[in-house]
Amino acid sequence: MSENPKRKETGKLSYTLDELLAQCNPATPRTEEEQAWLDVAPVGREFGSAEFDELERQAEAQSSGMHDGGGSGHE
Repeated sequence: MSENPKRKETGKLSYTLDELLAQCNPATPRTEEEQAWLDVAPVGREFGSAEFDELERQAEAQSSGMHDGGGSGHE
């Protein structure tokens, strides 16, 4: 039995982006479930939203405070 040329040493299949895209048909209509997921109103903490960016800044500031010895509240 011949080895699958797409298998890497790990035993996992490996594809290029072009190979994966060639399997897709962009004209295929979305399922009801997919459309419902896309139609859900944002809650405000999605990646890239202003709220998300602010939460990221707060988390980074808190993390920096923990690493430089400040902000932990423990003595």
